[in-house]
Amino acid sequence: MNKELLGELVNEAYQQQTQSQKKLLGSRHMLDEMAAKLEGAGLVDVSEMGRARMYKLSLLGDEVILHIQSQRGA
Repeated sequence: MNKELLGELVNEAYQQQTQSQKKLLGSRHMLDEMAAKLEGAGLVDVSEMGRARMYKLSLLGDEVILHIQSQRGA
């Protein structure tokens, strides 16, 4: 998915979890910073298609999500 869609999905998930209308990522700058942190941590794989960068959850990202979900259920 592209970065804009990633930002929209993050904001939707945040709003559902917090039951509020507040956005976690309020600006393009904040989205750029968070995407770079995810990439730097190895939680997403980035591929380039022309000038666009596409983001996909990495295997490590999958493992982190599964771990967090298992801790919440414990």
